[in-house]
Amino acid sequence: VDSNGTAAAVYGCPVTAPCTSTTRRTVITGLDPSVFDFGSTLPDALALFASDGANVYVSDNANQVVRVDPSGAQKTLVAGVAATAIAVDPQTNEIFLGDDGGRIARAPSDGSAPPVTISTCSGNDLVFWLAFDAQNVYALVYEPDGSSAVYAIKR
Repeated sequence: VDSNGTAAAVYGCPVTAPCTSTTRRTVITGLDPSVFDFGSTLPDALALFASDGANVYVSDNANQVVRVDPSGAQKTLVAGVAATAIAVDPQTNEIFLGDDGGRIARAPSDGSAPPVTISTCSGNDLVFWLAFDAQNVYALVYEPDGSSAVYAIKR
């Protein structure tokens, strides 16, 4: 976010070196900084970004998932969902969402349809991380007692 708090940018960094101002490259500029308002703790931020190689997908504190395309254009894909984890499958054009109620859902990554729940863990679980393969979606879930578990859910 810039010093005025009026614009944000997405940067790309090499995987072989620290991301400093000299090694990072600006990928998308001029973004609405409210899209990136996702809380004060670093783990929150890590799970709330995903990419399909062309677009960046962000879940924010406004209970929405937004797609930012390479031109910087922003489109709300999913509204009314406080996603705590997201993952995007560019092969199937699906976005997977997890929330703080243990729900795991999927939706088209172009925003053409609302999310459909594919599984629900306990209502007090926090879905912290999502990944997938051709058969399953994997969810790292934090339980209310402080323990965690990984679940495999059929796609």
